Amino acid sequence: MKTLLTQEEYWNKVAEEKELTTPLPLEVFKKNVPVNARILDVGCGYGRTLHELYEAGYTALSGIDISRKMIARGRRQYPQLDLKQYEGTRLPFEDDSFDAVLLLAVLTCILEDVLQEQLLAEIHRVLRKDGVISINDFLLNSDQRNVERYQRYEKKYNEYGIFELREGVAFRHHSRARIDKLTSSFTPIIFDSVVYTTMNGHKSKGLYFLGRCGKETGGPIGSAKEAACVWRKRGKSFLRNSGLISRSLWLKQFRCPCHLQRVGCLFDLLFLIELSGN
Repeated sequence: MKTLLTQEEYWNKVAEEKELTTPLPLEVFKKNVPVNARILDVGCGYGRTLHELYEAGYTALSGIDISRKMIARGRRQYPQLDLKQYEGTRLPFEDDSFDAVLLLAVLTCILEDVLQEQLLAEIHRVLRKDGVISINDFLLNSDQRNVERYQRYEKKYNEYGIFELREGVAFRHHSRARIDKLTSSFTPIIFDSVVYTTMNGHKSKGLYFLGRCGKETGGPIGSAKEAACVWRKRGKSFLRNSGLISRSLWLKQFRCPCHLQRVGCLFDLLFLIELSGN
């Protein structure tokens, strides 16, 4: 059986040859994000979208990506941009740091629900109140080629919409309900269904979402009760499989979405729940 590449390995391998294709609707973005805004591109690749924004007059631009070779390419092509390689789960920025965050064809690279939710929680954290999130990604398709590969890998991944490429990497297409759930803590400005050309030249259903961040809500998972359920299950599995009960390890492995460790929070208390219940 062929061993799949991790996302980092794959993007390092193809960094010099792949051209990223999903566009940012620039005119729509400009109407909602002022030119002096501080903007972060999460999963920036080689910086092609940040370069478009730079050409449009934006200057406070930052980009991060897991692929060091994508970042190296971007620094060569666009030396004026601030591009950094970063592979952690917590974004390396303070709370309320940005006026806008881009997430372009990134969710398709994240197969696990909980990791997608964690990323959206982090974006929510670093966005200022009323900041803007701009997402484009791929939706489920109904053509024969896609349906066959969704079905082929559904049992392996326990998720309809995940598939593997011959290049040795897996990606994910999403239902509208999944995207609605991930974006539930953002007030929608635009949700458009579109058709994108993929990096391999195929056509795929896709979406463009523009939303505004409200800080009253607890994060992208939805209600506090639902968020607690997700993080409880993740921590419970960790404790059961490892036998480790160190609170410091708990916080290191499962930092809660609200990041209020200095005062404690609902998610931190789950540590005590699991100790008392197992």
